[in-house]
Amino acid sequence: MTQYTRENASVDAVLDAAKSDFGQQLRVALPAIVTAFDLEKQTVSLQVAIAGTDADGSVMSLPPLVDVPVKFPRGGGFAFTFPIRAGDEGLAIFADRCIDGWFASGQVSQEPEFRQHDLSDGFFLPGVSSLAKAIGAFRNDAIVMRQLDGAGYVSIDNGSNVEIDGAKLTVHCEAEFMKPVTMDDTATIQGETTCNGGLSASGGEGGTAANISGGVTVTGGDVTVDGIGTKSHHHIDSQSGTTSEAKP
Repeated sequence: MTQYTRENASVDAVLDAAKSDFGQQLRVALPAIVTAFDLEKQTVSLQVAIAGTDADGSVMSLPPLVDVPVKFPRGGGFAFTFPIRAGDEGLAIFADRCIDGWFASGQVSQEPEFRQHDLSDGFFLPGVSSLAKAIGAFRNDAIVMRQLDGAGYVSIDNGSNVEIDGAKLTVHCEAEFMKPVTMDDTATIQGETTCNGGLSASGGEGGTAANISGGVTVTGGDVTVDGIGTKSHHHIDSQSGTTSEAKP
């Protein structure tokens, strides 16, 4: 409680002291550091990153905050999630009223306790960081989803260019490409390949465009090599005549 002497104990002084005491107890938002994450409940334990001062001027750390709900982008049946680890920084904000009833049921609930902006009613917004943990190589020309301690990233820049990099890209559903696809490295296909619009190949190491191990079946067409068809071509027989067409 704020101290004041008998000589200055006017109504204004008392009101000022009361406002000061109330303001010191009112919690709105504080930077905080994660100490633990509960995977099932998606809540964190936090250590507030601003130390207070006791009446005698000594440092006074606030108690740990527990079971604090984490704010992930979510809505319309979709959610965007990411790992939360001890040491992550963020912002703790505190509700106007007790959130216990709503948090337990997810329904409109009467407040079981009358408290305002209390440390017990916090939410955690991950990502607010100190200068010590500012994102390196920050791009101001693109939206980027990236690793902070690795090379993986997905980006869309101002020119509508989409880039993906990482150790491996795995797609578990059908993929449809509406534009030409250029590959600068080897493509390995484990299953059957169907080409509805034709197949063209050129170049290759040593001038070889294609190497095929195993049989090739052609139905309803012919295979032509330098203008010579495998089905329609003839050879000169020993009597200087032409052979018949190839037969199955």
